[in-house]
Amino acid sequence: MSPRLLLLGAGDPDYRGYSLEALASNFRVTLLDASANEWQRSVVDEHVDLAHRDPALVSDYVDRNQGRFDGIFTYDEFSVEAAAEAGADAGLRANPVATARACRDKAEMRARLAAGNVPSARSVQVDSRDAARGAAREIGYPVVLKPQALAGSIGVIRVDADSELEVAYDIASNSGHGTYGSSDRRLLVEEYLDGPEISVECVVQDGVPEVLAITRKSLGPAPYFEEIGHVVAPGEPVTADDSTIVSVVRAANSAVEIAWGATHTELRLTRTGPRVVEIGARPGGDLIPLLVRLATGRDQVVEAAAAVCGVGLPAVPAGPEGGGPAAAAIRFIYPPAESRLVGLHLDPEIESAPWLHAFTREVEFGTVLRTPPHAFLDRIGFAVVRAESTNRCQQYLDAVENGLTVSCNRLADAV
Repeated sequence: MSPRLLLLGAGDPDYRGYSLEALASNFRVTLLDASANEWQRSVVDEHVDLAHRDPALVSDYVDRNQGRFDGIFTYDEFSVEAAAEAGADAGLRANPVATARACRDKAEMRARLAAGNVPSARSVQVDSRDAARGAAREIGYPVVLKPQALAGSIGVIRVDADSELEVAYDIASNSGHGTYGSSDRRLLVEEYLDGPEISVECVVQDGVPEVLAITRKSLGPAPYFEEIGHVVAPGEPVTADDSTIVSVVRAANSAVEIAWGATHTELRLTRTGPRVVEIGARPGGDLIPLLVRLATGRDQVVEAAAAVCGVGLPAVPAGPEGGGPAAAAIRFIYPPAESRLVGLHLDPEIESAPWLHAFTREVEFGTVLRTPPHAFLDRIGFAVVRAESTNRCQQYLDAVENGLTVSCNRLADAV
């Protein structure tokens, strides 16, 4: 019989639906989620209407169902602490509670990385504009201001001079709170790390991380760090010696003391080598696990869930999923300006192309879409493609953009 998995949060259907289906195919899933839609409830074995980000409620539920579950898992950033606390109380394979908190608290994360001599960024926690200005001067411009307890680059902004700091402080301290599950308004002032950004996707068993893939990232316009695309191409080295990246990621996992599940580690490839931006105790977002599965045949979410349940999985053929091309990429579609979406049309020839894995519109027509700093992650949708190389993936994504007609009404109050 399949293991019984307790899953905290179904996630956004567009971004986590493929993972929910994969988990339901391999485990008897009990889903804790007060906001799951009808489709998400129908996919799993059992649904419980419960606030899955509340550690006390989750721990109480697990305690009342002691011995029923083989493992507890989440791919929701804001449920990481709840999973650790409930798992520890029940004696399940879970990360230490202090580790989960460190992965959610970027100041504690930086402290652990520094203690473990992991190359990272200099960082100072601040709670006022004056403190932020002092930290920026001490570190030296340019610096990065970021919320201490958010994710997805929400509210993260580069500051190049004293004259920009006050406005940047307001943006960072007022972005995303409540909407994205955190009321913590403390900020970090950090050293700006120059160089290409990547992430490394791992499965962790008993403290040992296995690297499944390295993801190349594309970022939107400065001074913000919103991610606008990703590529996974395992046959193409990212640097002359990717073993250095792997060594840094393993050291970061060890410093933060990740024990079970999945990690998503973001790094910058600087002139002095790879340096860690941050590490998450869960799979990456933005459909990165889907890209990994398409390009490598490995399902990070399913393998991480199997790890916490203490079971193996049937062997899968080596190489890309379905024997297809060895690279996969995603590009997110944004409005040309702050506007209301009224239409979206993709050329039928592009829509039926064999290399187009998915084209998804995320929002309803009539939705108002804003750009940073007024909003973050206000996307129209995304396209996922498969090809034999990174360059060909980008060519296909360009073809999607060129074949796409976006109709918007510009907002009268747009700046």
